Amino acid sequence: MTADDEGAVWITSGGENTKLSRVANGQVEPRNPQGGFVGFSYRSPDKTLWFGGANGLWRLVDGRLVRVDLPKEMADQSPFLQTITQDRQGGMWLSFGRHGLYRLANGVWTSYGGREDLPKTGVVIEFTDSLGRVWFGYTKSQLAVLDGDHVQ
Repeated sequence: MTADDEGAVWITSGGENTKLSRVANGQVEPRNPQGGFVGFSYRSPDKTLWFGGANGLWRLVDGRLVRVDLPKEMADQSPFLQTITQDRQGGMWLSFGRHGLYRLANGVWTSYGGREDLPKTGVVIEFTDSLGRVWFGYTKSQLAVLDGDHVQ
């Protein structure tokens, strides 16, 4: 569930056939004309709404869903999209689960954000806290936090 600036709520619900809907003024509006599984929704600090799932990565621009090109080597891996968060520099961290972690900044995708110090196991959850630190939750009960240029 993700709220927008107009008082609407964007919802992904269900199992393998999860769809995206916008709920406003008591009305449910299906908003996924491309079809496909929607695995996550996210509202970044700049108020952009992001959606990811089996049919790719999307962001809401002027009321319409716009596809975001994935890294070339991951173009056919959208069914593995897991989670997304924005860092304090405005970069978007996107997880493909056990298939990799990427950072999008200034239109350029970088595997693991160009960092060698992040674990290379599957990221299943990400979160940016109020101090701008990015938290990564991994498989095998592993946790990493990126604080500025330091990873712990």
